[in-house]
Amino acid sequence: MRKILLLITAAFLSFSLNAQEPTGKVSLDFNFDPASFFDAAAGAMFHMPGIKARYFLQPELAARVGIYAGFDSSKDFQDLDGEDYQKSTNAYFTLSPGIEKHFASEKFSAYVGAELPIGISSSSIKVVDNDEETVFKNVDGDDHLGIGLHAVLGFDYYIFGKVYIGAEFNPGLELRKIKDSKTDDDVTNVGGTEIDFSIASSSGIKIGVRF
Repeated sequence: MRKILLLITAAFLSFSLNAQEPTGKVSLDFNFDPASFFDAAAGAMFHMPGIKARYFLQPELAARVGIYAGFDSSKDFQDLDGEDYQKSTNAYFTLSPGIEKHFASEKFSAYVGAELPIGISSSSIKVVDNDEETVFKNVDGDDHLGIGLHAVLGFDYYIFGKVYIGAEFNPGLELRKIKDSKTDDDVTNVGGTEIDFSIASSSGIKIGVRF
């Protein structure tokens, strides 16, 4: 992971050498957690969700879209032969289009705006025991389809050339349609609808480049 960080930093440096002014139509940034440099228990250094692209319609007005995605799968064997096992799968995806209004100085650019996150998440557990297969869906009740409306409050600070660091906060509302919980397609718990208000921030610090 440290080698990947060095390669990305070198790429950002090459962009900055080509032009020294923080101008350009497009920017791309992602999030990382600086605590991971010093403490492995802090989690992964780079995070998905966390990739965002912006297109500057005007010097101080940008359209944006964030892509938030993740997938993990694990398989735990319950016997020495590997025939009985439990397999867990989780996935989520959110697309967040939005708009930003910037208030920029030479190196510092604060911005406000709004975004409309649209997302889906799903999970399942498959248990194989003595050649009998059972599939459980939405065991924890977190599977949903959702849409939200978030405010966007953030800043970019250009550390050199077109490379910037920053942070972002996204307070807002989300409406979620919770999926049914099922065992082998038989409904065990009926889903419902919930509305949630939260104040969220990007994971750690964001780093990006404008070109």
